[in-house]
Amino acid sequence: MDEVLADIRRLKGLEAGTLRIGAGSFALEMSVAETVTRLAGRHPSLHVRLVLDDWESLTQKVVAGLLDVAVAEVTAAEQESQLSVERIGEHGGIFYCRSGHPLLARSNLTFEDISGFPFAMSPLPGRVAPFFERIGAAGRIDPASGHFLPAITLDSVILMKRAVHETNAISWAPKVLIASELHDGSLAALPFTPPWARLNCGIIRRADRPVPPALEMFLAGLRAVEKKHSRPLPPKRTRRKRGLAPT
Repeated sequence: MDEVLADIRRLKGLEAGTLRIGAGSFALEMSVAETVTRLAGRHPSLHVRLVLDDWESLTQKVVAGLLDVAVAEVTAAEQESQLSVERIGEHGGIFYCRSGHPLLARSNLTFEDISGFPFAMSPLPGRVAPFFERIGAAGRIDPASGHFLPAITLDSVILMKRAVHETNAISWAPKVLIASELHDGSLAALPFTPPWARLNCGIIRRADRPVPPALEMFLAGLRAVEKKHSRPLPPKRTRRKRGLAPT
C-alpha cells in the first residue's frame, strides 16, 4: 500500500512526493550529484533522497522497492530478471598512488608489483576476480560471492584519495575524479592500465514500475552529464532477462 500511494504522489508531477536515488561512489561524483543539484534547483518542492552504497547493495535495494533508481556498476543488476538495466557509459580509469610512492621509481609495472601494496577502493565484481588470483597485500577474494574485497574497503572517493595520500595504498578511479590532485602533484598516476580495469555504469530500476515525471527528468539530466565523461556505447544495451552475462 505504501508503494501504491507513493506511485500516486509521484505520478501527480514534479512538485509532489519523494525521489529515492541510489549511487555508487564513482557514479555519485561523476554524474549523480551534479544531476540531483540541477533537478533540485529547478524543482525545490521535490524531496530527493540520495543514498550512497556499494553496487551490490544498491541493486538489492532497487529489487526490494527501497529505491526508485540506482546508478552504479551493473554486474549484479544484469542478473536480476525483474530489473531494467540501461548502460550509460563505460569508464576507463587509472591506478594511482601518493607522490613519492616507491612504485614510481620502477618501470614496466606489472599487476604483481602493485598488488604488493594494499588497495583502497570499493569491492570489485567477480568479472575481474581471475586477475586477482595471485594477490599480495592488495586484498582478498570473498569465497561466498566471488567479489574482490580490497584491504581497505571504502565507498567514498574522498576517503579513497585520503587513504592513498596518507599511506602506501593504491587505488583506481576514472581520471576525471582525481584530475586536480594529479595536476597539483599530491597524487600520481601509475603506468599500468590493463584493459579489464573499467567501470560499467548504468541505470538500474524495477522493470514493472512506471517512470514518473520527476524520475524521467532525473534520467534525462543524468544521460546528458554522463555523455561528457564516458566512452560511448553501442545503441542496444538494455538488459531485462536473467542469464545475460556482463562484459
